Amino acid sequence: MEQTEIELTERAIKLLRDKPSNQRVLIGLAGSPGSGKSTMSSNVTDRINKKFGEEISIVLDQDGYHYTREELSKFPDPELAFKRRGAPFTFNPKGFLDLIHELQKPITTESKDILAPSFNHKKKDPEPNSRRITPQHRIIIIEGNYVLLRDEYWKEISKIVDEKWKIKVDPINARRRIIKRHLEAGISASEEEAIERCDNNDMVNAVYISENSVEPDLIIDSIDEIQG
Repeated sequence: MEQTEIELTERAIKLLRDKPSNQRVLIGLAGSPGSGKSTMSSNVTDRINKKFGEEISIVLDQDGYHYTREELSKFPDPELAFKRRGAPFTFNPKGFLDLIHELQKPITTESKDILAPSFNHKKKDPEPNSRRITPQHRIIIIEGNYVLLRDEYWKEISKIVDEKWKIKVDPINARRRIIKRHLEAGISASEEEAIERCDNNDMVNAVYISENSVEPDLIIDSIDEIQG
Protein backbone atom coordinates (compact mmCIF):
# COMPACT_ATOMS: atom_id res chain seq x y z
CA MET A 1 0.00 0.00 0.00
CA GLU A 2 2.75 2.45 0.94
CA GLN A 3 4.63 1.92 -2.31
CA THR A 4 1.44 2.43 -4.30
CA GLU A 5 0.74 5.69 -2.46
CA ILE A 6 4.31 6.89 -3.09
CA GLU A 7 3.99 6.16 -6.82
CA LEU A 8 0.62 7.93 -7.03
CA THR A 9 2.02 10.90 -5.14
CA GLU A 10 4.91 11.25 -7.58
CA ARG A 11 2.54 10.83 -10.52
CA ALA A 12 0.32 13.64 -9.25
CA ILE A 13 3.30 15.93 -8.65
CA LYS A 14 4.56 15.29 -12.19
CA LEU A 15 1.16 16.31 -13.53
CA LEU A 16 1.47 19.53 -11.55
CA ARG A 17 4.93 20.26 -12.93
CA ASP A 18 3.65 19.76 -16.48
CA LYS A 19 0.67 22.03 -15.91
CA PRO A 20 0.61 25.82 -16.45
CA SER A 21 1.22 27.58 -13.13
CA ASN A 22 -2.24 29.15 -13.13
CA GLN A 23 -4.18 25.89 -13.49
CA ARG A 24 -5.09 23.13 -11.09
CA VAL A 25 -4.41 19.45 -11.61
CA LEU A 26 -7.67 17.51 -11.46
CA ILE A 27 -7.51 13.76 -10.94
CA GLY A 28 -10.60 11.55 -11.09
CA LEU A 29 -10.36 8.58 -8.72
CA ALA A 30 -13.18 6.05 -9.06
CA GLY A 31 -13.96 2.57 -7.87
CA SER A 32 -16.79 0.45 -6.59
CA PRO A 33 -18.00 0.62 -2.98
CA GLY A 34 -15.44 -0.91 -0.64
CA SER A 35 -12.53 -0.45 -3.04
CA GLY A 36 -10.56 1.90 -0.78
CA LYS A 37 -11.06 5.18 -2.62
CA SER A 38 -11.45 7.32 0.49
CA THR A 39 -8.36 5.97 2.21
CA MET A 40 -6.22 6.08 -0.92
CA SER A 41 -7.18 9.63 -1.90
CA SER A 42 -6.71 10.91 1.66
CA ASN A 43 -3.30 9.28 2.06
CA VAL A 44 -2.01 10.47 -1.31
CA THR A 45 -3.20 14.00 -0.56
CA ASP A 46 -1.43 13.92 2.81
CA ARG A 47 1.79 12.76 1.15
CA ILE A 48 1.63 15.52 -1.45
CA ASN A 49 1.12 18.16 1.21
CA LYS A 50 4.01 16.83 3.30
CA LYS A 51 6.25 16.97 0.23
CA PHE A 52 5.46 20.65 -0.29
CA GLY A 53 5.26 21.57 3.39
CA GLU A 54 1.87 23.19 2.87
CA GLU A 55 -1.64 22.25 1.88
CA ILE A 56 -1.63 22.36 -1.90
CA SER A 57 -3.77 19.26 -2.37
CA ILE A 58 -7.28 18.40 -1.25
CA VAL A 59 -9.84 15.65 -1.79
CA LEU A 60 -13.21 16.50 -3.29
CA ASP A 61 -15.64 13.62 -2.92
CA GLN A 62 -18.98 13.16 -4.63
CA ASP A 63 -20.89 12.47 -1.40
CA GLY A 64 -21.73 16.14 -0.87
CA TYR A 65 -23.91 15.85 -3.96
CA HIS A 66 -26.33 13.29 -2.60
CA TYR A 67 -29.86 14.54 -3.02
CA THR A 68 -31.20 15.51 0.39
CA ARG A 69 -33.84 13.42 2.12
CA GLU A 70 -36.34 16.17 1.41
CA GLU A 71 -35.51 16.00 -2.29
CA LEU A 72 -35.72 12.21 -2.32
CA SER A 73 -39.17 12.39 -0.70
CA LYS A 74 -40.36 14.25 -3.82
CA PHE A 75 -39.11 11.60 -6.26
CA PRO A 76 -41.77 9.75 -8.32
CA ASP A 77 -41.03 6.67 -6.17
CA PRO A 78 -39.72 7.94 -2.81
CA GLU A 79 -39.64 4.46 -1.28
CA LEU A 80 -37.32 3.23 -4.02
CA ALA A 81 -35.20 6.39 -3.83
CA PHE A 82 -34.57 5.92 -0.11
CA LYS A 83 -34.00 2.19 -0.46
CA ARG A 84 -31.46 2.75 -3.22
CA ARG A 85 -29.86 5.87 -1.77
CA GLY A 86 -26.27 5.84 -2.97
CA ALA A 87 -27.17 4.68 -6.48
CA PRO A 88 -26.31 7.09 -9.33
CA PHE A 89 -29.87 8.40 -9.69
CA THR A 90 -29.86 9.57 -6.04
CA PHE A 91 -27.06 12.08 -6.75
CA ASN A 92 -27.05 15.52 -8.34
CA PRO A 93 -24.33 15.07 -10.98
CA LYS A 94 -25.02 18.42 -12.66
CA GLY A 95 -24.26 20.27 -9.44
CA PHE A 96 -21.08 18.24 -9.03
CA LEU A 97 -20.06 18.96 -12.62
CA ASP A 98 -20.71 22.68 -12.17
CA LEU A 99 -18.27 22.72 -9.27
CA ILE A 100 -15.62 20.87 -11.29
CA HIS A 101 -16.00 23.43 -14.07
CA GLU A 102 -15.21 26.11 -11.49
CA LEU A 103 -12.07 24.23 -10.45
CA GLN A 104 -11.02 24.04 -14.10
CA LYS A 105 -10.86 27.81 -14.46
CA PRO A 106 -7.41 29.49 -14.37
CA ILE A 107 -6.27 30.83 -11.01
CA THR A 108 -5.73 34.60 -10.97
CA THR A 109 -5.03 37.25 -8.35
CA GLU A 110 -8.79 37.79 -8.28
CA SER A 111 -9.62 34.14 -7.63
CA LYS A 112 -11.63 33.50 -4.50
CA ASP A 113 -12.19 30.43 -2.38
CA ILE A 114 -14.62 27.89 -3.81
CA LEU A 115 -17.11 26.41 -1.36
CA ALA A 116 -18.38 22.86 -1.72
CA PRO A 117 -20.73 20.62 0.25
CA SER A 118 -19.75 17.53 2.20
CA PHE A 119 -21.94 14.76 3.57
CA ASN A 120 -22.93 14.92 7.23
CA HIS A 121 -23.36 11.31 8.32
CA LYS A 122 -25.05 12.28 11.59
CA LYS A 123 -27.68 14.33 9.77
CA LYS A 124 -27.68 11.87 6.85
CA ASP A 125 -27.71 14.79 4.46
CA PRO A 126 -25.27 17.06 2.61
CA GLU A 127 -23.78 19.98 4.55
CA PRO A 128 -23.69 23.03 2.23
CA ASN A 129 -20.51 25.12 1.95
CA SER A 130 -18.62 22.95 4.42
CA ARG A 131 -15.55 22.38 2.22
CA ARG A 132 -13.27 25.24 1.17
CA ILE A 133 -11.02 24.99 -1.87
CA THR A 134 -8.58 27.89 -1.98
CA PRO A 135 -6.42 29.23 -4.82
CA GLN A 136 -3.50 27.52 -3.05
CA HIS A 137 -5.04 24.12 -3.68
CA ARG A 138 -3.33 23.04 -6.89
CA ILE A 139 -3.95 19.27 -6.92
CA ILE A 140 -7.54 18.14 -6.49
CA ILE A 141 -8.36 14.45 -6.22
CA ILE A 142 -12.01 14.09 -7.27
CA GLU A 143 -13.08 10.89 -5.60
CA GLY A 144 -16.25 8.83 -5.81
CA ASN A 145 -17.94 5.72 -7.09
CA TYR A 146 -19.29 7.40 -10.19
CA VAL A 147 -16.72 9.97 -11.31
CA LEU A 148 -15.84 7.85 -14.36
CA LEU A 149 -19.36 6.85 -15.40
CA ARG A 150 -20.47 7.20 -19.02
CA ASP A 151 -23.86 8.53 -17.89
CA GLU A 152 -25.17 12.04 -18.56
CA TYR A 153 -23.20 14.73 -16.69
CA TRP A 154 -20.88 12.16 -15.06
CA LYS A 155 -19.23 11.48 -18.43
CA GLU A 156 -18.17 15.12 -18.72
CA ILE A 157 -15.92 14.69 -15.68
CA SER A 158 -13.72 12.28 -17.63
CA LYS A 159 -13.22 14.92 -20.30
CA ILE A 160 -12.12 17.54 -17.78
CA VAL A 161 -9.73 15.71 -15.46
CA ASP A 162 -6.03 15.45 -16.25
CA GLU A 163 -5.97 11.76 -15.40
CA LYS A 164 -8.48 9.06 -14.63
CA TRP A 165 -7.57 6.57 -11.91
CA LYS A 166 -9.63 3.52 -10.98
CA ILE A 167 -9.18 1.14 -8.07
CA LYS A 168 -9.75 -2.52 -8.83
CA VAL A 169 -11.03 -4.65 -5.96
CA ASP A 170 -12.02 -8.27 -5.49
CA PRO A 171 -15.83 -8.32 -4.99
CA ILE A 172 -15.54 -10.71 -2.03
CA ASN A 173 -13.16 -8.36 -0.22
CA ALA A 174 -15.32 -5.37 -1.09
CA ARG A 175 -18.44 -7.06 0.26
CA ARG A 176 -16.70 -7.95 3.52
CA ARG A 177 -15.50 -4.37 3.98
CA ILE A 178 -18.91 -2.87 3.22
CA ILE A 179 -20.76 -5.10 5.69
CA LYS A 180 -18.21 -4.26 8.39
CA ARG A 181 -18.47 -0.53 7.60
CA HIS A 182 -22.28 -0.55 7.77
CA LEU A 183 -22.13 -2.11 11.22
CA GLU A 184 -19.35 0.11 12.59
CA ALA A 185 -20.96 3.31 11.28
CA GLY A 186 -24.36 2.39 12.66
CA ILE A 187 -25.89 2.40 9.19
CA SER A 188 -27.23 -1.07 9.89
CA ALA A 189 -28.46 -2.30 13.27
CA SER A 190 -27.55 -5.95 12.70
CA GLU A 191 -25.31 -8.11 10.56
CA GLU A 192 -28.36 -9.43 8.73
CA GLU A 193 -29.46 -5.87 7.90
CA ALA A 194 -25.91 -4.95 6.83
CA ILE A 195 -25.74 -7.96 4.50
CA GLU A 196 -29.12 -7.14 2.97
CA ARG A 197 -28.14 -3.50 2.40
CA CYS A 198 -24.80 -4.49 0.91
CA ASP A 199 -26.18 -7.13 -1.46
CA ASN A 200 -29.24 -5.18 -2.58
CA ASN A 201 -27.65 -1.78 -2.96
CA ASP A 202 -23.85 -1.53 -2.75
CA MET A 203 -23.05 -4.62 -4.79
CA VAL A 204 -25.72 -3.68 -7.36
CA ASN A 205 -23.98 -0.32 -7.69
CA ALA A 206 -20.62 -2.09 -8.04
CA VAL A 207 -21.88 -4.06 -11.04
CA TYR A 208 -23.26 -0.90 -12.62
CA ILE A 209 -19.92 0.86 -12.18
CA SER A 210 -18.07 -2.06 -13.76
CA GLU A 211 -20.36 -2.10 -16.78
CA ASN A 212 -20.81 1.64 -17.33
CA SER A 213 -17.49 3.40 -16.75
CA VAL A 214 -14.97 4.86 -19.16
CA GLU A 215 -11.51 3.37 -19.50
CA PRO A 216 -9.12 4.81 -16.89
CA ASP A 217 -5.58 5.99 -17.52
CA LEU A 218 -4.40 3.99 -14.53
CA ILE A 219 -5.75 0.92 -12.74
CA ILE A 220 -4.75 0.59 -9.09
CA ASP A 221 -4.94 -2.75 -7.26
CA SER A 222 -6.86 -2.43 -4.02
CA ILE A 223 -5.05 -3.40 -0.83
CA ASP A 224 -6.94 -5.67 1.53
CA GLU A 225 -6.46 -3.48 4.60
CA ILE A 226 -7.69 -0.19 3.15
CA GLN A 227 -11.25 1.01 3.51
CA GLY A 228 -13.49 3.34 1.52
